[in-house]
Amino acid sequence: MSTIKKLARNFSSLEQSAGFQRRILGDYTISALYDGIVAINPEAFAGVTDDKLQAALQRQLHPVTGEINTSVNAFIVDTGSKIVLIDAGSGNKFGPTMGRLEGSIKASGYTPEDIDAVLITHLHPDHVGGISDDNGNATYSVRNCLGA
Repeated sequence: MSTIKKLARNFSSLEQSAGFQRRILGDYTISALYDGIVAINPEAFAGVTDDKLQAALQRQLHPVTGEINTSVNAFIVDTGSKIVLIDAGSGNKFGPTMGRLEGSIKASGYTPEDIDAVLITHLHPDHVGGISDDNGNATYSVRNCLGA
């Protein structure tokens, strides 16, 4: 296990809250940020037989019929010199159970203005919906936008 030399930001501890969790990985501080929950239909999982699907849902204590709620998260990686947001959340695209990313960023001790780069993992709306507002203006005034 790595010895913590210093937190990339001067957080007094690895505090947690309902909107974020923070961990140290080597010299990086990683904050998992809650954007909300979205209901999905497990029948949409392609290539999985009904028996395997029901067994997996039961094993994870999910209902075997109907929709299941799944958490949508983004991450901040603080390298000490750069602050990278991984995925931009859903913005206001998914209704009242989503769109909490900005509040989670602030709860974790950062602001949207602190972000140096945004890394987009893929182009699903729950990962890119928060990259701009309803008028098409950038939500994050980043210096770089990166694609994986």
